[in-house]
Amino acid sequence: MTHHGNSDDGLVAKAAGLLGLAGAGQGSYRPTIKTDTVSTVAKFVDDSGVVEMIETWRDEDDPNRKVKGGRPTVVDFRTVLVLLFLLALHDEPLLMTRMSEMLRHRLNNKTLRLLGLPRDMLPDYDPDSVRRDPLYFAVRRTLRSLLDVIDPAPGTPGRRLPKPEVDKIKAARDPQTCERKQARLLTVANTLLESTLMLLPAHVLKQWHGNLCVDATPLPLWGKRGTPRKATTDFSVLCSPHSDAGFYTREADHRDDGGRRKDKSIWAHELTLAIMAANTPGSPVPFPLLVIAMTMDRPSGRVAENAMACVRSIHERGWPAGNFVGDRAYQAGSKAEKLQLPLRALGYDLVTDYRKDQLGIHATHAGANQVEGHWYCPSMPDGLVNATIDLRAGRIDEDVYADRIERRAAYLLRPKNKPDADGHVPMRCPAVGASATVACPLKPKPPKTGADGKKKTEKTALGMPTILKPPVDPPGICTNKQSTTFGPEQGAKFAQSIRYGTPEWHEHYAGPRNTIEGFNGFVKDPAYGDLADAGRRRIIGYAAQFLLAAVSVASANVRKIWTWLRKGTTEPVTLSDHRARKADRRRRKTSLADYLPAPNAPPGIGPPAERPAAAS
Repeated sequence: MTHHGNSDDGLVAKAAGLLGLAGAGQGSYRPTIKTDTVSTVAKFVDDSGVVEMIETWRDEDDPNRKVKGGRPTVVDFRTVLVLLFLLALHDEPLLMTRMSEMLRHRLNNKTLRLLGLPRDMLPDYDPDSVRRDPLYFAVRRTLRSLLDVIDPAPGTPGRRLPKPEVDKIKAARDPQTCERKQARLLTVANTLLESTLMLLPAHVLKQWHGNLCVDATPLPLWGKRGTPRKATTDFSVLCSPHSDAGFYTREADHRDDGGRRKDKSIWAHELTLAIMAANTPGSPVPFPLLVIAMTMDRPSGRVAENAMACVRSIHERGWPAGNFVGDRAYQAGSKAEKLQLPLRALGYDLVTDYRKDQLGIHATHAGANQVEGHWYCPSMPDGLVNATIDLRAGRIDEDVYADRIERRAAYLLRPKNKPDADGHVPMRCPAVGASATVACPLKPKPPKTGADGKKKTEKTALGMPTILKPPVDPPGICTNKQSTTFGPEQGAKFAQSIRYGTPEWHEHYAGPRNTIEGFNGFVKDPAYGDLADAGRRRIIGYAAQFLLAAVSVASANVRKIWTWLRKGTTEPVTLSDHRARKADRRRRKTSLADYLPAPNAPPGIGPPAERPAAAS
């Protein structure tokens, strides 16, 4: 290669020209942000009310703060949040260096005044200096002050420390303070998401009936990974700077049989996202499908607690309750009193899948068998009971399976009335009444007329399945003349609202699952927000990572809203009226109301996995 002997100044000028810089001393080659854009983002932050909430909480924590001395604030909370959203909405890394660079070089005088920061208020800085811009430290101080108000994991060192020192920091945390600040952090994150929904017309939001899909996804972290769980006095054992995180292990088969087949592990927090799902699968959706709630935890299998944190936030904000859809880690993997019963107490219907060790009969009551979420006659043929087991074992094909699932319907117990206010419902044997679907020697012969009063044809009568082997010692469901009452706890773990394996179930389960998997791919797309890239979020600490994730998810919501408003329709759709169910005031031993989640239910101490066992 031939060197032509260009001067150093000439090379600097060439490099500056390639980057679009007017001169060697200019500090940024990135484009200037328009004043209108900053104004719109500032109004979004103002309308959310988040700044006022944080300021109020800070005054509660330190009532004498305003009379104390100290260095005057250059950058306030509002400006920091505006800068974070500007970076996220422009698909840039959420770094403090980028925030200070934007203030110094990418905002004009008019825009700075809009943020309450005239240029003459910015600290002096020589762009040719090798030292860091003092504006960076001003941004960092303000961001740290903001995080201190909502940080449920205080004392994060920001660097690798010996395990004994990290254990000492965690032991010094006050549980009540951590719980209070965890609630604040959840409020901030979900308020930002709620503010994105307010960008839609009111009549569009009213179209959503409350169907949800909830899923967890890893949030990888920057820096050295790994922190020993066991206590040690060895000061040579160093912890990750993100000492409140954990290993997120991806399981290749989603634990279909209850076992664990590890694929790979990453050092991360775990985001739980609740996304809006379509009202009717396969029909046009009159609203964009947005994330409506979120929380963050250590990857520790606390799926029920994190799901309920999202649902509780949605409920407290007044949104309707519809279907709750989750994969096998949720309903099939949680205790009923932690997830299924609280969800039903809030009015949700559950739609779920099962591991292969959860198929067939897994609950009985009064002789009836619960098979994959619904109650059936105890004499339903084994081939129908084990239909899904046989399909997954490869003993039958999809066509045979579909036929068996359809034939199950004849043996299904039928509700005599709607559930009462306590969640108790009277269920009838399928051989009872004018709408009987099976013939049983233990029951009177079905009437000659159907439920509609019309005479049954000979073909219908011949087509009705007959119980050939009724129970030798008939249980209550067979001997009760009218019905048997099922309480909310009976079969609560596996119960769901749509018969498993039917075409309707596939539509209501697969559609929402595809929706949330699509959003996870959207928010992690490297061409846009790239939430999966830890290097774009290098600020250390649980609260910092939660806030940055919330800003990223909210920004993804904004992009989806913008696309939908450009391509979709905003015409109002007439909604059907829903009559309130009359409460049954009879006293019961148990009630669904007993399972309503507490206002400050876990996760509550930050990160929530650090909470003492007695508080769970």
